[in-house]
Amino acid sequence: MENQELLEKYVYESNAIENICVKKNHHLFADHLRAATLVWRSAEERKFVVTPKGVHGILMKNELADAGSYRKVMVWVGLKKKARPENLVVLMERWEEALLRDLWVPRDTPENLAWHYHHWFESIHPFIDGNGRTGRLILNNIRLVFGLPWLIISFAERTRYYDSIIRWESSHKNLIEGGV
Repeated sequence: MENQELLEKYVYESNAIENICVKKNHHLFADHLRAATLVWRSAEERKFVVTPKGVHGILMKNELADAGSYRKVMVWVGLKKKARPENLVVLMERWEEALLRDLWVPRDTPENLAWHYHHWFESIHPFIDGNGRTGRLILNNIRLVFGLPWLIISFAERTRYYDSIIRWESSHKNLIEGGV
């Protein structure tokens, strides 16, 4: 599958997970594809990990006035309260520092590390909206940097995907809200 076709399929499925069903000419699709292309090129051509703020800024630029900025309000995912806004800078700094260490000297398999940092990011939930789409782009960026293929999580796999985040959260409470 050609890169463009792969990325378009990815964007369709990633949006579908969030119950966003838009056509290619809609800005939600186009911005998501633009962010996915940035992730692909950054990892493949320069072996560089893009920042969550940078990805979110592109992904949500036509949706949020403060795209790329951490949220300033509390959010819940389902019935689960996420990190307090005043802790987001410290939590994300810890996330980024740990990721950079693991990219330099990995302490686990690339596959496990990619999922670990994805789930950790999702557990922090630093943005008001777009966390899932941003997180899946970061997951793929890490995968590509480690030499793993691009991953498409389909709409049909969303329950298993969400369950994996919940399982990670239950065994890593020290890395989220309580760790600040």
